[in-house]
Formats: sequence, structure tokens, C-alpha cells
Amino acid sequence: MLRPANKEDEVDILNWRNNQLARGMSDNHDVIGADIHALWYKNKLADPKCSIYLAVGDMDKKLGVIRFDIFDTNCSRVSINVAANCRGKGLGKELLKLGIGEYLRTNENVKNLEAMIKYENTISEYIFTQSGFSNRRDADIQGFFNLVYTRKDVLI
Repeated sequence: MLRPANKEDEVDILNWRNNQLARGMSDNHDVIGADIHALWYKNKLADPKCSIYLAVGDMDKKLGVIRFDIFDTNCSRVSINVAANCRGKGLGKELLKLGIGEYLRTNENVKNLEAMIKYENTISEYIFTQSGFSNRRDADIQGFFNLVYTRKDVLI
């Protein structure tokens, strides 16, 4: 199940973000402090150009997070992070599928989604390409490449 993130999710999202593997795949490898994260998170929750959803399982167990940030007129950047103890179970692909469905249902003006994937993050590359994103490795941005998703209803 997917639900909008709220204030009570702040610590979980910080812990997932500060996980060693997550930091290694991020553009910022530093551990983020609670105060800095709290301010960032508060601003993101209030930002109308940002949508954050949490995947929850049985007994409301928090499984991961997906975030969409509008950065162009009709394009949003998407990022996912699966809780460390839930990785390797296929949840990333399901989180991405559910997140995209929910986000595009409520943001009809968004025609494209973009993901910035670090070159060595082959698992994320696989998850995103299996979910309909096209690989654009030519768009190298400081060790990352773009994967682009175009809405299916726009292609018709």
C-alpha cells in the first residue's frame, strides 16, 4: 500500500537516507544530521512541487519511500529508497510502479519522469528500465545518467 508521507515518517526517511548503501548511491555521501534533515523534510512536505509517498506493508510496517519533484513545466524527477531490511525482495519495482501510478493520476500535466542513476547502481537501473524508463547514458552528469519515462497516454 502507498500513502502520502507525513511528519511522523521523518526519522524513518532520515535513517533510510543515511544508510551506507543509500549514501553511496546519492550525490551527497555524507551522513545528514537530524536538524538539517528536519528542515529539509518540513520544506519538502510543504512544497507544492514535491510529492512524497511511503510504501507500507502488513501492520503498517514502513518499507520505503518514493519522491517526485517537478523541475520543469511537464517533467518531474523521481527517486526511491527501499528500507535496508526490505531490500532484495522486489519491493523497489513495486514501489516505483505504485508511485508512478499515483503520482501521474494526480498530476495530469506531468508528461515525463526522469531519474538520475549513478553508473554503478545497476539494481536501480534495472528497476527503472523494467518499469518503462528509457536509458539515456549519454546525459552524464557528475557520475550519474538520466533515465526518462514518458506517460503511456501521451504516446497514443
